[in-house]
Amino acid sequence: MQGVTKLTASQLVTPQPGEYADVFQKKIPLEDGKEDSPMFRKRVRDAEQDIEDLSRTLKRLVNNTRKCQQAASNFEECFRTFIDDLSASRKTLLSNSAGDEVLEKGFSKFTGTLKEISNFRVVLYQQMEALLADPISEFIAQDIKGLKDHSKRYERAISQYDTALLKLGQVKKKNSLKVAEVEQELAEAKKNQVYSSLEYVYKINELNARKKFEFGERLAVFMYSQQAFFHQGSELFRDTEPQLRKYSAFLQSTRKNYENEKLKLLQQKEELEYYAKNGGLQSSSPSSSISSSTSSSPTVPLIKKGWLIKKSEDVLNSWHRRYFVLKDGQLHYYKTGEEARPDFTFNLLLSTVKTREDLDRRCCFEIVSPNMSFILQAESQEQMHEWIIALQAATSNALNAQSLGRVKSLNLSSGSSVLKAGLSSIAATKTPLSILRNASAANCICADCDSKDNDIQWVSINLGVILCIDCSGAHRSLGVHISKVRSLSLDKWEPSTLELLLQLGNERVNRIFEAEVPSYYTKPTPQDNWETRLRWIRDKYVKRAFVNKLSNGADDMTKLNENFLIACEQDDVTHVLHMLAQGAFVNFQSTTASPRGAVIGSTPLQVAVLNDQPLVVE
Repeated sequence: MQGVTKLTASQLVTPQPGEYADVFQKKIPLEDGKEDSPMFRKRVRDAEQDIEDLSRTLKRLVNNTRKCQQAASNFEECFRTFIDDLSASRKTLLSNSAGDEVLEKGFSKFTGTLKEISNFRVVLYQQMEALLADPISEFIAQDIKGLKDHSKRYERAISQYDTALLKLGQVKKKNSLKVAEVEQELAEAKKNQVYSSLEYVYKINELNARKKFEFGERLAVFMYSQQAFFHQGSELFRDTEPQLRKYSAFLQSTRKNYENEKLKLLQQKEELEYYAKNGGLQSSSPSSSISSSTSSSPTVPLIKKGWLIKKSEDVLNSWHRRYFVLKDGQLHYYKTGEEARPDFTFNLLLSTVKTREDLDRRCCFEIVSPNMSFILQAESQEQMHEWIIALQAATSNALNAQSLGRVKSLNLSSGSSVLKAGLSSIAATKTPLSILRNASAANCICADCDSKDNDIQWVSINLGVILCIDCSGAHRSLGVHISKVRSLSLDKWEPSTLELLLQLGNERVNRIFEAEVPSYYTKPTPQDNWETRLRWIRDKYVKRAFVNKLSNGADDMTKLNENFLIACEQDDVTHVLHMLAQGAFVNFQSTTASPRGAVIGSTPLQVAVLNDQPLVVE
């Protein structure tokens, strides 16, 4: 008997570009392990069941392989059983993902060939143990059993975290020493839970990925050994060999893909571990549970989800942990997270959010609407602020969407006087660029560097200024929350957005943001580099260093905010922008009712919507 036949370079066929099995196609996202949602736990349970099925299947294969070796006289019967199990194992080893057709065809071809040559295989029973039984047993003993150990650590970490979280929720915030102690305990438990979840999910994904080719490669080598040792079966293998070559090359490509994807997954795992280690457990991470589009659409979906403690409205005023999902302007909550549908859905269109420092419990905030309200408790101040920001953004988005629906119904022929003035330009040129340039000579040059080149074709729609291509790049670096840049020649334009730009423009906006430029500070020129432009643009729009600001007195700021509310009732976009630049608070709530419909507690955005001021909302 010779040694086990190894694959040679001549036996491997280079696969077609991109031809491999995507072994990580159905992986559990690592970032879900950080969040530990009910949906994540269900996916973990399903994966555990699949792995248990795999373990039973592989153990059955090992058992039958050794039976073949020990009972040579009954080889035919035992080997037929092995072949039957091999055929049945396809359902477990293959998951009908992209590329499995090649593996499926390989399995079918190989099992058929083995049935025909079974009478010639008695001398290779020892090979069967070396090629199949031992590696699979090692896989079961080390990998599958090791995964069960990770499962125990994962369940233990979850239990410790839930216990610490419950303990923290029961501590009165006036007991600062106890709060600090329990917070530290919770932080350690959370880190342990995140580490355990990441490690466990990583191991699950790795095992589920490896099962497709680990056993397949063993099978391929076993098939080659059959060919090498049995001249009697050469004629049968002549028909099998083409499929075998393709199958082996396919698995090699699959392994290469596995190595590449495994490296990416490992890097992501290390990034998340580093992030967790450096105190990023509660704040938004690179895989944050808050997501938003950066487009200029007013219906940008905001998504956030996680566990919060909700105060019930029963007689006992008890507190219960609930799972909340913020999506499309609505807040859903589930009692256990296992339900197919939420227990309750709350529309955030006319809601406001505020902290509740008056309560004994820490990190509490309240969602208030005209119809109802409820109080929630977060794990930390940071998490509470994240939820408040997300809820306020969702309300703003919903109000923007409702307002834009009204704007789109406007007829251009009955628009504002500024837009009417540009109707002749619309008829003559049909381009937003020409309309803005004809409206004001200041719009023909860049608002930030006074460039007069033909590349003045960009605009910041939320600042209302026309820009050159170089300055538009600096604006983009500020983020869309400061400046949303669009092309006047490439993008499509709504009439409402164009009207907003006509009411603002370079001349009016620069009178606001360049009101008090120091004599020693020189405005950039077209010849200045990008760093000089960026410094000017940051000082001008982010720091608002040149705006004619008010004093920091409480009375002045209160008066500014009250005037800001009044301006939002009227059609004066320039005045609204000026007060925003001076520091008006966009979420300021009115303390008195207005004759024009605003009630106590209304925000500027709500006031603008109630008074049908689409340009102010824009």
